[in-house]
Amino acid sequence: MGFNPEVWAVALRKQGQKDVNPLTFDAFEENIVGIYNKLLLVKERVKIKNVLIILCRDKSFDSRKPDQGLIIFKHPQTSTNTYLDMHLFYFRNFINPDFFRRYMEYKLFGLYKPYMRGFFSEKKININPQTNFLEFETNENWYGKDSLEFLAIMKAEFEKRSKVKIDSISRIKAEHKIILNNIARLLKSDNIQYKIVLSPLFEQQNWNLNDLKFLKNTFGSNLYDYSGINEFTNNKLNYYESSHFRPVVGDKILKQIYAN
Repeated sequence: MGFNPEVWAVALRKQGQKDVNPLTFDAFEENIVGIYNKLLLVKERVKIKNVLIILCRDKSFDSRKPDQGLIIFKHPQTSTNTYLDMHLFYFRNFINPDFFRRYMEYKLFGLYKPYMRGFFSEKKININPQTNFLEFETNENWYGKDSLEFLAIMKAEFEKRSKVKIDSISRIKAEHKIILNNIARLLKSDNIQYKIVLSPLFEQQNWNLNDLKFLKNTFGSNLYDYSGINEFTNNKLNYYESSHFRPVVGDKILKQIYAN
């Protein structure tokens, strides 16, 4: 969500590419399995010319089951979930009394109350129907109005920075390596121009050395590491909270990695 596909398209056109139709296919807490399945899904329908993959140290190789949260439950076409699994999961959550009474009160009176937090959000989010880009309009407007107020209110969130600067845990397991190798073969066999970006997470923690070595061996010069301490992670104004960086960061990274 920190990379605007329209800005990516501009970078590609500057390289002389024509007929650029960008699409973002992100998901909350997406993992490498979902990324690979989405590549296969798109490949069945259109010719892919360019790919930009964003990997996060804390989530991309997470092995949690995809049914452990409302916003991370995976669609059957990108996971092992069935359509019955999906509909039952969301129906059970919809009729949950704790959610349902809050939802009905909000629908009837249109007032968002503190006790509704954690069940749904009043923050406005825009989704571009052509590019599928998701934008946090409420947060961006808040930044524009008073960035210092935003930082003051979010102070506790921005105190979550890790004291450990290099991840001691190797998160890329054997099954993940198979998927990463499959992704690399797919991209190379179809002559797809691609770039892999390691996210500039606010935590400022670098990837495990063995994991980073494997990624470099697999993707070579197409890998761009923005983890750890750098110009982006040093600035709190680049983040909505400790998890999501703003599109202004993605814009600058796109400019850098497509400079040549």
